[in-house]
Amino acid sequence: MLPLYRIILPLFSLLALIWVIYNGVKRKLDVQESLSWVFLFFILFVISFIPELIDIIAAFLGIDYPPSLLFVLAFLLLILLIFRLSKEISMIRLKEKQLAQKIALLEHDLLELKSKLDNEKKS
Repeated sequence: MLPLYRIILPLFSLLALIWVIYNGVKRKLDVQESLSWVFLFFILFVISFIPELIDIIAAFLGIDYPPSLLFVLAFLLLILLIFRLSKEISMIRLKEKQLAQKIALLEHDLLELKSKLDNEKKS
């Protein structure tokens, strides 16, 4: 009989893969996000059927305890995710600042036009 994780892991990765594709199609997730998540869950799906792959990669990298490779990879992926999200936040803040400046300029122009209109009505 297969251990429970040999059933749950492929099922989880397949469901997660379907969920990411569904959200990508519904435009709730942009293409770049979708592709990175699809790649991650596809790799997880493959590893769930070939767990020896972790042993092979760990041996190639000189890691003595193969499960620690998963933690190292997860840590590196989280670092990359945090960096990318920080970059997106910075870009959003810059766009927010530019939009606020445009709004301020438009409000200024609107006030000038209102004052000119009021002056014309008075004359």
